[in-house]
Amino acid sequence: MTTETKIIVSDVNKTFVLHNQNGITLDVLSNANFSVASGECVVLNGRSGSGKSTLLRALYANYLVDTGNIE
Repeated sequence: MTTETKIIVSDVNKTFVLHNQNGITLDVLSNANFSVASGECVVLNGRSGSGKSTLLRALYANYLVDTGNIE
């Protein structure tokens, strides 16, 4: 019996607080949802500052998300 490995991102939200700029809050990820099956090839595409690197860092647990789940 084989179990298919996949990544599941459900309702992920991540904010950053800029303490050196009077506590401005940046909503970097808002309700991110997707899944990637084992062997599937995907592209993470978007404008500069859209949250691509933040999402990747959350996927490998360098950043903890505020809400939502990554499995």
